Amino acid sequence: MERELTLLNRGEMTFDRFVYLTGPYWRRVAGDLRSRWEVPPAIGVEDIVQELLLGVWTALDKYEAGKSPIKSFVLTRAIWSVKRWLHRERGAWGWQPKEPSRFPLSSSDTVDQYEDPGGTEQERAVEVLERMRVASTDRERVVMERIARCPSVDLVAADIYSDPDARLTMKFDNQVAARQAVYRTVLKMARTAEGSR
Repeated sequence: MERELTLLNRGEMTFDRFVYLTGPYWRRVAGDLRSRWEVPPAIGVEDIVQELLLGVWTALDKYEAGKSPIKSFVLTRAIWSVKRWLHRERGAWGWQPKEPSRFPLSSSDTVDQYEDPGGTEQERAVEVLERMRVASTDRERVVMERIARCPSVDLVAADIYSDPDARLTMKFDNQVAARQAVYRTVLKMARTAEGSR
């Protein structure tokens, strides 16, 4: 790797050739980084490889010969830039590796959690309309409209969070906050509906 980086830095090797020769190394590093944390499903190993190669490119631009070995300088900068990118993508709130991921889930990620509530679609709609009658806030109305379409808390939270207008109305910072608010609202509405019977 030292030789390839030196040739690349001097302009004696094209970046395409560098990628061809060192590709397996970058894929292994990307796989290790991806397996270290829970990352969004949309981020694959190839995405991380691309970020690593971008990190190599930018690190070579900042490298000053004689101050440090080229391999350690470039690898350190590239890997740290990818770690920062991964932490941002997974929605971590800090630099601690144990910080939990807080990335938004798409509805396709939570489809396996869908449960059939029973009854016909019309019966479910009537029940939702009854609960909406007692809803007193915009948040409750938005949640109940979404619950009418899909009875899963996770799917409703993902649906609301992915809709910019609904997210603005609900004032959610992330998917976790959306899920918690939807869950609390559904519990409150269920208690209200039971109390009105």
